[in-house]
Amino acid sequence: MSTVGQKWARPLRILAIVSIGVGGIISVAALGFVAFAAVLLANQAAGFVKTPVAEADMIGTWSSRHDGKITFAADGTVHLHDVPLRGAISELDASARKIDRTDGWIIQHRQDGSNDGTVCRVTPDTDDCMWAVTTTGGHLELDLIVGDPDSRDWYRYVKITP
Repeated sequence: MSTVGQKWARPLRILAIVSIGVGGIISVAALGFVAFAAVLLANQAAGFVKTPVAEADMIGTWSSRHDGKITFAADGTVHLHDVPLRGAISELDASARKIDRTDGWIIQHRQDGSNDGTVCRVTPDTDDCMWAVTTTGGHLELDLIVGDPDSRDWYRYVKITP
C-alpha cells in the first residue's frame, strides 16, 4: 500500500465506525419514536386519554356496592336512592342512614389543568360542591366526599347505565 493509502486507512476506519454508531443511534431513536406513537394511539383508542368531563357524561345511573344509586337527569335533577345522608350532604357529623331525595346538580370544571370535574348538588338552601368526578382507567368514577377531601372518607360510585 502506498504511503498515501496508509495515511488515510486509519481515519477511514474510524469514520466507518463512527458512521455505523451514528446510524445505530438514529435507528434506535426512530424505532423509539414509532413505539411511543403506537402506544399513544392505542391508549387514545382505548379511552385512556383524558377528555374534560361533560354534563352528558353524568347522565344516567351510578351505583355503589352497598350505598345506593344516584341518577343524574338531563333536566338538571339528581335522584338519590338509599344513599347515606353523610355522603349526600358531605358532612362528617351527619347520619349514615340511607335517604331518598331529589335535588338539582351542575358540574364545574377544575381550574388546576385537570380534566376531572366537581359536581355540585344544588338545593334552595345551598350549593354543595363536594362530589368529585374522576377518570380512572378510561371510565368515570363519582366520589361523594365527606369532610376533608384528603381524608379519603368518601363513597365511590360507578356509572351503570347511560
